[in-house]
Amino acid sequence: MKRVIICFCLIVCCIGITAYSKDLRQSVQLDSVVFESLAHKSFVIGKMQKQIADMEVNKQNTGNLKEDYMKKNEVVNYIRKIGLWMIGGIILCLSMLTIGMFAIYKRLSARINKMRKEAESYRYKADEKNSDMVVQLVAKKIKPIKAEIKEDILEELKMNNAPAPDVEHEKDVLSDADNNNVVNDVEKENFKIIYAKPMQNGCLKETSESAGPLYVIRCHLNDMKGEFKVYEGQEQMQRAIKNKEDCLDLFCIAEGSSVEASAIRTLTLGEVERKENGIWSVVKKTKIEFVR
Repeated sequence: MKRVIICFCLIVCCIGITAYSKDLRQSVQLDSVVFESLAHKSFVIGKMQKQIADMEVNKQNTGNLKEDYMKKNEVVNYIRKIGLWMIGGIILCLSMLTIGMFAIYKRLSARINKMRKEAESYRYKADEKNSDMVVQLVAKKIKPIKAEIKEDILEELKMNNAPAPDVEHEKDVLSDADNNNVVNDVEKENFKIIYAKPMQNGCLKETSESAGPLYVIRCHLNDMKGEFKVYEGQEQMQRAIKNKEDCLDLFCIAEGSSVEASAIRTLTLGEVERKENGIWSVVKKTKIEFVR
């Protein structure tokens, strides 16, 4: 009986221990499940925190990149503005330099033209003065010769018992020869011969034959229009060839080269129109040819 009781007690103890161990095992399993769940949640939370931190870092890096980009754009715009200002300054300086050079060139050209006109005027005056002196000397030399010739003619006529000629209306042979070279077989009774010199404005000014004219104008008496040609004296032709730009280019259409030319041949006459104060304006240029 005692053994039965002991066995029953042992059975009851075993059942209790088994039930307790089972509960304990379930509790441990539950705790492990809870622990695993908490660990997973902690891992997820950590991962999310890491992602959030990465996003913050990326956001910060993006902001830095944006700031850098803005700074670079500002630098580029600043450099571009400086470049544009420099280009504008260079263009302005070049424009001012060009205007200054043009003003200097204009002043120098005006001064050179003035000096050229003064030199030309002085040269014409000197030539006119020299020509007058030459004419006076020639007249002094010719006058006694003419007197001797006239006396010889009178004596010869007296010896031959011929009537004496009208000495006052006698023609000068030397003057006739010179006039024939200038007029070139133009009849004096129908035309008026005018001697002229060139001017810088492209007009011709009347002058005397003793002043060394470069042009001869032929016109009817009291006529406002006429024809002109180059004076065919050797000295005048040489002077015109040497000063071709001032003496010929404004008044003549030239054929051939003036280099080593010794004379000028007139091909067609030019046309002029009378102005006031002895000035003739060129209506049509004369056509010439340079002769070597």
